Amino acid sequence: MPLAEPAPVPPILSQESTVRSFDLADLGTEENTIDFRVVQRRCARASRPGEIVVCAPDPEAERLGTISGAQDFEPSGNGPPRAAIKLTENIEADIHVDPYGLPNGMVSNRVMVGVKVAF
Repeated sequence: MPLAEPAPVPPILSQESTVRSFDLADLGTEENTIDFRVVQRRCARASRPGEIVVCAPDPEAERLGTISGAQDFEPSGNGPPRAAIKLTENIEADIHVDPYGLPNGMVSNRVMVGVKVAF
């Protein structure tokens, strides 16, 4: 008596795929071109057929400009301003960062939302 049964025979895959294969030659035709009219072109189109033009994104697009008055800013000695709002006369909500030491020595910085009710 065998200890284990033999593995079942895998099914035979004899059917041809009906999906067209990807071909770079088809990308240049008008019917297979994706239209990105929302995106503005930074680079000129290819001057010769079959030419590939590679453009990098604008490095200045994501940068912040200079902020007026930022040179005169001095941070306060007691930390950032407190983010709190008084909801009613006795209820106040705030949001703050709370560092917590984990047993493995790492520190978990948590964003906490607090509600205080005065009695």
